[in-house]
Amino acid sequence: LAPFATLRYEDSLMLPEDGRKAAHGYLLALGSLIVVCLLISAIIPFSDGIAELYGDPSVAAWVWTIPVVLFLNRIMKISELWLTREEKFSRITGGQVIQSTTMTAIRVGSGLVKASPAGLIFGLAIGQLAAFIYYLKRLVQTLRRSLSGPPSFDTARFMAARYRRFPLFTMPAGVLSALTTQLPALLLLYYFDLRTVGVYSQAVGIILIPLSQVAVVVTQVFFVRAVEAHRAGRLHVLAGNVHRRMVMMTLMPIVIMMIAGGDVFEFMFGARWRPSGEYVLYLGVWILFTAVSGPLTRLFDVLERQRLELLTATLMTIVIAASIIVGGRTGSIVTTLLLLGLGGAFVRLCQVLLLLRLARVSWSAITGAYLRYGFLTAPLAAGVWAATLLDSTLMTTLAAGAAGAVFGLYVLVNEKLLGVRTDS
Repeated sequence: LAPFATLRYEDSLMLPEDGRKAAHGYLLALGSLIVVCLLISAIIPFSDGIAELYGDPSVAAWVWTIPVVLFLNRIMKISELWLTREEKFSRITGGQVIQSTTMTAIRVGSGLVKASPAGLIFGLAIGQLAAFIYYLKRLVQTLRRSLSGPPSFDTARFMAARYRRFPLFTMPAGVLSALTTQLPALLLLYYFDLRTVGVYSQAVGIILIPLSQVAVVVTQVFFVRAVEAHRAGRLHVLAGNVHRRMVMMTLMPIVIMMIAGGDVFEFMFGARWRPSGEYVLYLGVWILFTAVSGPLTRLFDVLERQRLELLTATLMTIVIAASIIVGGRTGSIVTTLLLLGLGGAFVRLCQVLLLLRLARVSWSAITGAYLRYGFLTAPLAAGVWAATLLDSTLMTTLAAGAAGAVFGLYVLVNEKLLGVRTDS
């Protein structure tokens, strides 16, 4: 439901130079959200019927929370995007900390009292509400300054027409992306068992989630700077720098985990989770390009190439589904994951190359990032591989940690990691 709720008009907030038009984009997204949530509220009287469809009468008691949680989630997200435009990054970080802390405290506290869906649902909702309240003062101040007068229906209508590609193409692309995220687990469950799905989810979650958090932080800054760089004719420099730094932050840890994942997972989580680490060997390249592409996908918005965004999202969905179906019919989880990893990596690589070339990043700059950090990673990876020959999970884990520390030290000494510039 999330991609439908605002018609994705919030993704246009960075594009207008005129702050008043951008503020009307925020109001347009907010208005769409209110209308959609009111429409969804119409299902509340049919809660019992919905519960019957799920075969669980207890579901009826929670149907009313769907529009409430959806509203809180999306208003928090569109507010974060507005504050990103205003470069209030510390405020956004504070809100995210408040959200996660509040959500975790409520979920843990309610679980100690009585295990029920209430803790999960209210923890999520109250965490989002707390973050929005934290944003509210700065949000109102910046919106009022940008509007510099009463809202105009004509301006809102202009924004709706000017950025119509967002509901037409970005919204369905978002739906497909959400589907693609869930598709592997759903199809793996069809062909294999629940334990296999759990092992797969552990492998992807442990590796991809931390890298995704890094990508989210980079994306916040990149989106604003990319719009400015595009206007100044320097987008190729910024996009090339961000691509290089994403490769720098992701290539080494993924290569190390592809080599040592089995031993590291066994040492950290126990022998029963060793297969999760071994699965990283098949999925690692896909995870790499997924993490690298994260910030770069904002180039679809900056360059207003939403048709291509929908095309790549459609291709990704088809390839992921086909890979698992073909692999699943063999009955081999290894074959299935290998096809999934190769198919996913191919589409993500194509997406990365497409975006960078749209931004006019040179081929030498693109390939140079992988050659540079691949060369630096190679001796560290060789050392970790040698440690795996000792048949000791402890030694392998220590070697992987040491490799990470050495590479991290190199980054701190030789790279200005915290600054993203457009003038180099």
